[in-house]
Amino acid sequence: AADRVLLYKIGRIPPAALAIAKVIQRQSEELLNAVSALQNREKAFAGCVAVKKLESEATRLIGSAIASLFENEPDAIQLIKMKELYALLAAACDRAKAAADTIETMTLKRGLA
Repeated sequence: AADRVLLYKIGRIPPAALAIAKVIQRQSEELLNAVSALQNREKAFAGCVAVKKLESEATRLIGSAIASLFENEPDAIQLIKMKELYALLAAACDRAKAAADTIETMTLKRGLA
């Protein structure tokens, strides 16, 4: 997503994109907590649950941002650029959720306590 901002010369990052990026940052922190706590099932699961809740928050933000984009952006080229940026941010959130799912599975299969 950051590469696209530079490649597409997006000068002003929309507040919605910044909010979504902050959610991704928080997901990353929770994933780090979950991995660091793999020996403690409850702490690892708590981090995974937090990642999934954040993914839901990001989904809501992204949906709202895209709706606003189609409603308010008169420039078709800018609309395409921003829609792709939101899609990349959504993919990052989805990958964080997938990582949390993997951590949960590892924890369950290993029987970590």
